[in-house]
Amino acid sequence: MQFFRCNPRAAAFLMVSFLGLSLPGLPLKAAVHLTDEATGVGGQRFAAALSELADQNSDGRHEFLLGAPQDDINGLNAGAVFYYRSREINSHGLQKVWRGAPGEQFGYAVARIGDVNDDGREDFAVGAPYSDAGGADAGRVYIFFGATTISNSADLTITGSASGDLFGSAISAAGDFNGDGKDDFIVGAPYKNAPGIDSGAAFVIYGGNSGPSNNLANALMLSGEIAGDLFGYSVTDAGNFLGSAQDCVAVGAPGNTVDGLDAGAAYVFEGAQAPTSPDAVFDLKIRNSASARPGSQYGFAVRGIGRWDSDSYDDLAIGAPYCNESASAAGRVEIVFGDPSPSATGDRYVNGEASSDHLGYSLARVGDVEGSSLDDLLIGAPGHDSTASNAGRAYIYTGGSGNTADAGDLMVLDVAPLMAGTSAGDEFGWAVASAGLFDDDDIPDYAVGAPGGNIGSTAAAGYCWVADSGGQVVATMLRSWQADWLTDGGVRLVFAFSSEAAATMTHLELVRRVDGAAAQTLWAGPPPRDTAGSGVLLLGDGFTFVDRTAPAGASLDYSLVLTRSDGSTTTLAALAGPDPSAVPGALAAIEAPWPNPFNPAVTVRFLVPAGQQGQLRVMDVRGRQVARLFSGPGQGGWRSVTWSGLTEAGRPVPSGVYVFRLETGDGVLTRRAVLAK
Repeated sequence: MQFFRCNPRAAAFLMVSFLGLSLPGLPLKAAVHLTDEATGVGGQRFAAALSELADQNSDGRHEFLLGAPQDDINGLNAGAVFYYRSREINSHGLQKVWRGAPGEQFGYAVARIGDVNDDGREDFAVGAPYSDAGGADAGRVYIFFGATTISNSADLTITGSASGDLFGSAISAAGDFNGDGKDDFIVGAPYKNAPGIDSGAAFVIYGGNSGPSNNLANALMLSGEIAGDLFGYSVTDAGNFLGSAQDCVAVGAPGNTVDGLDAGAAYVFEGAQAPTSPDAVFDLKIRNSASARPGSQYGFAVRGIGRWDSDSYDDLAIGAPYCNESASAAGRVEIVFGDPSPSATGDRYVNGEASSDHLGYSLARVGDVEGSSLDDLLIGAPGHDSTASNAGRAYIYTGGSGNTADAGDLMVLDVAPLMAGTSAGDEFGWAVASAGLFDDDDIPDYAVGAPGGNIGSTAAAGYCWVADSGGQVVATMLRSWQADWLTDGGVRLVFAFSSEAAATMTHLELVRRVDGAAAQTLWAGPPPRDTAGSGVLLLGDGFTFVDRTAPAGASLDYSLVLTRSDGSTTTLAALAGPDPSAVPGALAAIEAPWPNPFNPAVTVRFLVPAGQQGQLRVMDVRGRQVARLFSGPGQGGWRSVTWSGLTEAGRPVPSGVYVFRLETGDGVLTRRAVLAK
């Protein structure tokens, strides 16, 4: 992999694909693959850019943006952006696809940017840095205003000011940088020739009552120091990094040569409070603390990561994916702690595992994945080779952790190929992002892009792996897997395959092991094409099977053996059975509230196991208790309770999303409902 010092139009392209889940009930700890299954063709670079989106349809869940900058449907390298909406019970649906003009690489960058038109909904932006609208490769940014139904075309376009700028290469929210009470955002133009050739620039674009100005003369231009800086290659919001009430931004300049050729640097700029206007003078320059600085490309990625070290100031993560500190181009990530007098070098670091890993190629602030009560950092290393050449890897760097000389000591997310045996060249970790509350629990999720991944044995179109907070992966040819104890004995299995696997499967075998003993075949035969007969049955576009002979409370695992039309056989092994510690027939449960949306009342049906204490509470989306609907011992049977939209003090609550939280000895279960007045 090479850093794009040249026009990537000349680079060979790789390819990608989307599996929207329609089957209810992914496992609680599982991952899904998103692909452009309908039109995925080689070289599309699907998932080269990723971003969480704010909740657009008021269902309490986040949405998701995914860029495929070399999609050719509208012409060579026109690019595309895919908008996914998370749905109840983990059914993730593709809502819209927007496509660019030939050659502009629409979707090279995607980002949520705050509420820049001040209408109460967050907005998002798409970068097309090779747009020729303002001159050859001047670049362009497309702004979409938040809405329940997003517009079919951009609400605003902002065009680069000079040929070759590549305006739109990087985009981020910028907080309220000018202190006028409205959200702003920042856009990188790393090849702008001011003050020197390829010194680069970044533009802070101010929000307004009806949206930002599309004239860059009204933006604040921040500039690189010297020729070749590539200032603006990465940009991020940085919160109160400098310890004041003003929001900050940070800009990466991976070509900076102060510490040697392409050593790199990052710059922090502090905003201002109206009526004072922000200036374009950097307040802090940050340099790599490693001894092997030349060639590191420090600042290739910069990311605001919240209060990672648990003090009252926001922190920064800075990637140097070509750093040679631990091995040649193994890469390095540094974290710089926010403070009124911050360090000009990293306070914490982690080095790549092996040569050419490129650790720090991508960075994302995610939620509390590791249980530290702090936000964690997701790091991509798309050149990692332990599985196959350039298969890739990603890592979770836990909030508050110390220095780590070997990234292998972190929480490791190995490449998760879409098809078995095709991980070479996946570039898993090229892009990483928070996925917000994307599944059906209240725990943050995260995503890793693999734009070189295969959707078939020869078609490298790319995919995105979206994981829940547990980081567990459903077997790569499965779309979903779920195993639950039944109250009348046995286990119910519900599963579905990727469409490619389903289309080529000629024979299916279901195998079970009990407490690690010898495997037993439960069912074998051609995959059913209808719901007739017994055994494995068709369920929507997936299958179900009831394992009546499963011993209660045993440790179970299952395998699926697929025979395909070409005669090959694939075994999906060690698929988890239900939790053996949960007593069959006595599990806590809560059903979906109804009606939903509701006004004025909603009914919830729930079960608390006999002998267990339980409580059912209504919470708002901030986690504050609104009402307590039940508290006491369970009887092992179903109960129903109706909530009339009132607090415990009898006051009506406003419209919005409310969470029904059932707490028992089995754990915590939640369901959502929307009050629509």
